[in-house]
Amino acid sequence: LVRLMNCSGCRDAVTLLRENFRSVPAIVDVFNPTYDNKLVCRHLAPASAHQQYVDRLWRHLERYTTQANMHQPTPREPGFRSTVFVHVCGEESREPDSPSWMNLAEAGVAVDALKALAPTKATDVALLAPYTQQVKKLEQKIHYEYTTANTLAVKPVASSVEMYQGKEAPVVILNAVRSVKVEEMEGDLKRHLGFLSQPQRLNVAVSRPQALLVIVGNANLLVQDSEWRRMIMLLWGRGCVRNNSSYRNPCADPTLPPKQMLAQLRLKAQQEGAIDEVTADEIVYANNRD
Repeated sequence: LVRLMNCSGCRDAVTLLRENFRSVPAIVDVFNPTYDNKLVCRHLAPASAHQQYVDRLWRHLERYTTQANMHQPTPREPGFRSTVFVHVCGEESREPDSPSWMNLAEAGVAVDALKALAPTKATDVALLAPYTQQVKKLEQKIHYEYTTANTLAVKPVASSVEMYQGKEAPVVILNAVRSVKVEEMEGDLKRHLGFLSQPQRLNVAVSRPQALLVIVGNANLLVQDSEWRRMIMLLWGRGCVRNNSSYRNPCADPTLPPKQMLAQLRLKAQQEGAIDEVTADEIVYANNRD
């Protein structure tokens, strides 16, 4: 390999490990397009102990969240339940002495999910966020639940996405953090998404789990980015996008997404190759002729 790399004309060669032994197929499908769908999944089914986490999470979601949209299908295959997006219209904020972003509503949803999982090993669950301030808030909430409320038997790790590179866990709960009304972005999507607009960091975040990936974020904002839109539409098509009404911003649209917005997103996703087809009704809705 060293001789090959030293050959003239081979300076820019890239080695791709095509076999993935970490994640179950439903999770690999989320980040495989980043690799032109060249990855081959070798981890076909979660261990029975890890499957318990999937079942516990969905019992929690079915009790405390709703389907994100009435037109969303129900999960067609049990394996699809290994990936879920929980929509939260939380409020992004910063401490006066820190430029780092946090979202207390998303932290609350993440820790509620953690308690529902009831992990028996601290290493079974990792809570990730792209901002250090959010990591601190997650750590504070986890510490409280573990030491004061006694709702956790173990104390899982909270980490930044960057610091978790190269690591893995059976369950990963990711906070997206950024949350702003689309009409307030003034066309500057990259500024409002921050780290979330970087495909490399996003790929690291969603490729860490082995058996269960939970993303908590504001879908109305995230779908403005093509890569996030592809992932959210994939999960929507599986029936795995949920709406957390307990943290809903009263100023936000209570549906995710509204029918016309959803149709527009599906059309755009279809044009980008994220989904195969859209219905005639959706084309009508997208063109505002209903």
